[in-house]
Amino acid sequence: MKYRVWLILAMALLVGLIVGVAWALLNDNDDASNVFTVGNVDVSLHEPKWENKPVTYPGRVIDKDPYLTNEGESDAYVFLEVRIPHATVKTIGSNGLDVPAADVELFSLVAPNVIADKDHPEDGGDWYLVKKTVATIDGQKYTSYLYGYKEITHSNDDTTRLFEQVKCAQVVEGEIPMGTIIKMPLIAYAVQVDNVSQTISFFEQLEAAYALFSGV
Repeated sequence: MKYRVWLILAMALLVGLIVGVAWALLNDNDDASNVFTVGNVDVSLHEPKWENKPVTYPGRVIDKDPYLTNEGESDAYVFLEVRIPHATVKTIGSNGLDVPAADVELFSLVAPNVIADKDHPEDGGDWYLVKKTVATIDGQKYTSYLYGYKEITHSNDDTTRLFEQVKCAQVVEGEIPMGTIIKMPLIAYAVQVDNVSQTISFFEQLEAAYALFSGV
């Protein structure tokens, strides 16, 4: 069967980091506004608490609260992918001592609004973790976390926030040279409901929807 898939890929916020003694967290919306659509599916990403270019440093918690809006005319499954950059660096352990250099994620999500058990979504959370992969893109290693929203979105629907804050890893000063630029992309996806069976569990619907998207 040939699927008719209506979808969008919105490269949402490419976040650049200049790291050193202090880090400047940069956000360039102009470079992050690539939108690809087929049919009447459209999605936008918002971060109302985001402060452009906040000065940050290892261990700091920064307000960052992404959510999506279905801007199109069609019902859609929506997804938000978070790519966390890696580096092989020394970090500071919970005892205050240096930890030998290791491959670590440079950021973590603070209290993500994620469903802990896909078989029991009633226990809390609004986003399923659909897929986790590790890949190197343009020479930078990332862990990619793909989250799917808990229900079908209708025209003008907003999702809840996936998370409210991110925390910088406790990297030992000087491990990442001053002026190094690192990106933490957020990518929004929407797939029209057509051609996805409604008789399977919602998590399976999300998997099927993303499989159709990724197979195009």
